[in-house]
Amino acid sequence: MPARREILAALLQYLYANMEERLPPIAAMTEVAPSERLRLLFGNQIEYLAEHPHFLVAIFSDGLLTYSPAIKADMLRIMFLMRSTVLHY
Repeated sequence: MPARREILAALLQYLYANMEERLPPIAAMTEVAPSERLRLLFGNQIEYLAEHPHFLVAIFSDGLLTYSPAIKADMLRIMFLMRSTVLHY
């Protein structure tokens, strides 16, 4: 049976890969005003998390960032992906 850390890591890695696929096409919509792209980016992320609440449980687990260095690194990758997607476009 997988350990909690392995399950959390797998969830976070899946979320990262999913975000890598979903968000750049929205951010690249040059025919849309930047403010609308920003709304679409965050709206898409909120919708996805609402439809897949198990990711919210993983993200907001008590003490997640202090749980392990690997989990912290996965969380930071997700945050930096969102940040770089928003800033790149």
